[in-house]
Amino acid sequence: MLYNVEGKEGNWTGDFEPVIGQRVNIIFNSLGKGTIVNRKVVNGFIAVEVTLDKNPTWRKQNLIRLNLPEYTPALAFGPEVSLI
Repeated sequence: MLYNVEGKEGNWTGDFEPVIGQRVNIIFNSLGKGTIVNRKVVNGFIAVEVTLDKNPTWRKQNLIRLNLPEYTPALAFGPEVSLI
């Protein structure tokens, strides 16, 4: 079991313990490299929020469409994330 920043308990399904500030690569949707900025519990599982080094074009377009800033962190779960 791990905890998010608010102390909420959740299961992490990755092969490393995520720490804020770690450099990672998000495999899901080929999002790419970035830095973990938060951990949160989603439906009992720990997810990491990652500020990406470079947003893919499709993600930039979606963020603009949703009126969100380009630096909005991506959310990913254990199997989708690897350490750099």
